[in-house]
Order: sequence, then C-alpha cells, then structure tokens
Amino acid sequence: MDPNFPAPEVLHYVESSLFGGTREVHVQGGVLHCTAGQGSEGGPSSQPVALTPNAWKHLFEVLSEMDAWHWSGYYGNLTAVDGVNWALDVAWCGQSIEAAGYHSWPGREREFEHLLTLLRRLARGEHEGWVAGRPQLV
Repeated sequence: MDPNFPAPEVLHYVESSLFGGTREVHVQGGVLHCTAGQGSEGGPSSQPVALTPNAWKHLFEVLSEMDAWHWSGYYGNLTAVDGVNWALDVAWCGQSIEAAGYHSWPGREREFEHLLTLLRRLARGEHEGWVAGRPQLV
C-alpha cells in the first residue's frame, strides 16, 4: 500500500458508437469523472469519484502490465461499419499514452476490454474491495 500514490496528471478516455452512445472518463483536479448517456435534463450525466491512492496505484499497475506505455498512434478496422471509436490519453509518473482507434485495439482485445471495464467501474465508484485482489477485477 502506498498512501501517497498520485492521481494521473492526465487521464482522458472517450468512446462512442452508433448504437451505444458516448462515454467519457477523465481526471479533473485529482478526481475521476465519468460522463455517459443522457441525464434527466437531456444533457450528459456525470458522477465524480475521489479514488484512494491504492486505487490509483492499481490502475497504474494494470496499464504497466498491459505495456500500455508503448501504445501509440491509431488502431483502425475500416471493415467495421458500426464499430466503436475510442481515444485514450494518459500522463502519469513520467509515462504517457496517446492512442485512438476504430473497432480495433492495441495488444490483446481481452486486455483492452479489461482496462475499459476497470475504468468504468472506477468511475461508478466500484473500487472498494477489489484493490486488495485481482480476482475481483474480472
């Protein structure tokens, strides 16, 4: 446990699809925000989540294990007509990622899906209990 592990300087993930709408996860002032769908007022709904240093550290470790710091450029699949557009920008502890794609992902697809699931769960505040053990992340 590292009680002083920092939040990322930049973390911005956005995805959109024809039928799935738009989802965005970003850090602002050390707080994680997720914006998705339409709120009751017709605009996007957003929920800020203050993560613990251990939750941030775990996310950093997941990115490192995926070798995400070496992702770059554009990952495209022009054969898909109803795919998912995505972009991920991260700057954290001297590491950075700038990658985007259309219905194609860097690395193994299941690893990328795992990262997206983790980001979505964090943004919903579902970080209690899984930080101590990986089996709960799937």
